[in-house]
Order: sequence, then C-alpha cells, then structure tokens
Amino acid sequence: MPKITIDGREVEVDAGTTILTAAEKLGISIPTMCYQRGHEAMTSCMACVVKVAGMNGLVPACGVIVRDGMQVQNDCQEVLDARKAALKLLLSDHVGDCVGPCQMGCPAHMNIPLMIRQIEQFIEQKVDLLVIGTNDEKAVVPVVAKAYKSGIPVIVLDRGIKGTQYTTFINSDNRSNSLGVSTTGVPST
Repeated sequence: MPKITIDGREVEVDAGTTILTAAEKLGISIPTMCYQRGHEAMTSCMACVVKVAGMNGLVPACGVIVRDGMQVQNDCQEVLDARKAALKLLLSDHVGDCVGPCQMGCPAHMNIPLMIRQIEQFIEQKVDLLVIGTNDEKAVVPVVAKAYKSGIPVIVLDRGIKGTQYTTFINSDNRSNSLGVSTTGVPST
C-alpha cells in the first residue's frame, strides 16, 4: 500500500487510488468540476490540479494514481492561481446551456437552481402571489421562507415544504400531502 504526503500530512492508501481520493481520506478538500465518482476521470476542467514533487507542471488530482513516497501540495499559491485561471477560462467561453447533474438526476427533470434564482427575482419584484411546485423541498426552503417573510403569499403545490411557513397547500390529481406538512411547515399529525 503506497504512502503519500499531501500538504504535510501522510496517508496510506490502496494501490490504484487517485490523489483526489487520498486527499478525501485525510479530510482535505480538493475542488472538482468534471469529476464524477464511479466514472473514469475526464481531467478536462483542471479545477483539481495539484503540485507533485518531481513532476513537471501541475497535475489533475482526479486522474493521477498515487505512487509510494509521492509529495503533493494542494494549498500552495501556484495551485490556487492555476485553479482560478482554469475556472476563468471555463467561464469565459461558457454560455450556461449545459444541463446540471441535479436536473439530469431529478425524476421530474426540474432545474432547481434556476427555480431558486427565479423565485429570488419574483421576491425582488414584489409579486402579489407565489405558486411553487417542486420535488426538492429542502432546496427551496430558504427562498420560500424569504418570500413568506416578505409578505408574499406562498401557495405550495402537491408536496409540503418542511422547515418553513407558507400560506396554503394545494393537491392536484387528488394526491395527498406527501410530507404530512401543514401550512406552518410543521408536520401535521
């Protein structure tokens, strides 16, 4: 089993482990964008670059397999600057037309981040009423709470939202309140 050092901390990992996984074992966070656990590393975003002693240039932590004795730097200025540059390059030519993992994985194919941004805009515009139907109740709690506190009546469709208040709840297609939540956001028993 190879032993490597990341930011001065030693860890022993199974052969075939990537630098990214070794760092996770130490509780060290290395940012990623294109990496998806369980899939072959694409190493295209370069958000996870690290510096490895004895290697030329920076390397993507998601795709480099550890070797015994490897010395890795994750928190040096060179690495941080390279990550910022990679992100700037990605954003400079990114029109935002990709489909996020949350939308692809969502059974209803809802774009929750977009929904949250739109609700924020509606709150700023001081709309008269907000009607929300979502399949990710936890994600919308903060904006629903903000709308309710702003005095905007909030009507929730099909699913209750635990953890916040709203004006009323409406079921469509004779569905029950799937969370057993009252209009106060407190479980109704």
